Amino acid sequence: SFADGFGYHVFFIAENNSVHQLYFDNVVWVDQGLTGYTSGPQVLAESGLSGFDDRFGEHAFYVASNQHVHHMDYKGAWSDTDLTGTATPSSPEATVPLAAGPLSSFGDGYGDHCVYIGADQHVHQLYFDNALPWVDQDLTLAATAYNAAGPTTAPQAVTGSALSSLANTYGEQIFYISADQHIHLLCYAGKPLGQVPSGTPSGGSGPTVSCPPSTPAQVGVQYSATISPSGGTPPYTFQISGGPSWLNLTANASGTSATLGGTPPQGAAAYYTYTVKVTDSKGQSTTLSCGIGVSGIVSLPTVSCPVGSCYTGVAYSSSVAAGGGKSPYTYAIQSGGLPPGLALSSSNGAISGTPTQAGTYPFTVTVTDAAGNTASNNCSITVAPPFQINALQYVTGATDSGPDGPQAGLTFANASSGAAVDSTFTGGVYQVLISAAVTGLTLGADAVNNGFQIVTVTGGAAPQTIPVNFPQASPITIYVAWGNPIG
Repeated sequence: SFADGFGYHVFFIAENNSVHQLYFDNVVWVDQGLTGYTSGPQVLAESGLSGFDDRFGEHAFYVASNQHVHHMDYKGAWSDTDLTGTATPSSPEATVPLAAGPLSSFGDGYGDHCVYIGADQHVHQLYFDNALPWVDQDLTLAATAYNAAGPTTAPQAVTGSALSSLANTYGEQIFYISADQHIHLLCYAGKPLGQVPSGTPSGGSGPTVSCPPSTPAQVGVQYSATISPSGGTPPYTFQISGGPSWLNLTANASGTSATLGGTPPQGAAAYYTYTVKVTDSKGQSTTLSCGIGVSGIVSLPTVSCPVGSCYTGVAYSSSVAAGGGKSPYTYAIQSGGLPPGLALSSSNGAISGTPTQAGTYPFTVTVTDAAGNTASNNCSITVAPPFQINALQYVTGATDSGPDGPQAGLTFANASSGAAVDSTFTGGVYQVLISAAVTGLTLGADAVNNGFQIVTVTGGAAPQTIPVNFPQASPITIYVAWGNPIG
């Protein structure tokens, strides 16, 4: 089980030997049959389950009925990969063995790790470095064991042993039970735990130094880490050997620390090892082997601006849309502001409300994905004022609808009472009730003769077309001034 930004995840094996996930999305628990989603194989009855999440997605590992290790990966949809059938062994003469039931997994800055006990009773690691294909590493063969008598070989694991694994600033640790029922630790770090640093003269006290934290570098991004020795007699001198050509080690002016840095170029996504030698002013030195992982370019989110027309007093709905990166997204106004009456939803980017003030409103919207990556865009919403028909006059005795009324499909009514316009028509606020698609209001000679006319400055009738855009269906508010035109 694990928890992430989306909720809680619990994996279990159902009675029909399929993998299920109990998933709580912070609202309701749901049971998901992942084997059915992915068309994966049945699970080994004795299989363990292990899972974790990272910035690339959600991961679950299990052993299939044919003793192959499988990887379920969620990146928008669940998929199932047979790692035993597709992984490359770390040495050409080796093969990827069948697995016993127990397994363990974790993700760190270098990639994805799934640890299992093979049918050969060796501890194996299936490792994905975020760039190259999965590799199977026989850790029992690769590890050097230490005991009171000195270096030796790592023992075999007892059949059915539990496994536990983790990664921290000191490296990667895997715990298992050997055939002699002793608990053993496989440790991948700059030096084995408890080993005296090499290069310290007998009877002397040389400098002590640790590898930089295991924060991965990224292609195209400046990397920087500090190496700060202690002990011995400062100032120190620093040397680096091995490692990629872009990685440099530069001492500070006082010789008390050094900066490890560089920018990985395109195509440099991989894992590298390098050696750091620190020598103090008395010639005492310590040599340390370290590693650095480089990941490819991370997918970043994008955000688009809203579209659509906006009018005062008219309900508006649009949205800013994000893509890329890792959902879900969080939206926010970074600078500027939306028109009065409108609001932005932080969870889905919807912009809605009824604008109350005309004008142009620039703003910058920012989206943040589940991995913490952000993107911004400069947007703007223009709110148009309500349209006006100025100095519209009703002529006593005319009808207000039908073929002798105004343009077909329109009826004039008082906005407050709803009553049809009659001889008491005066300046004020009125509505046009639209029963047909209308883009302009025409007042020709026929309309003037039957009750509607434009009053000019001199008071004469002026048959003409008033260009009026109706932004929505019924009702539409018209502001009417009695007397001369007002603009």
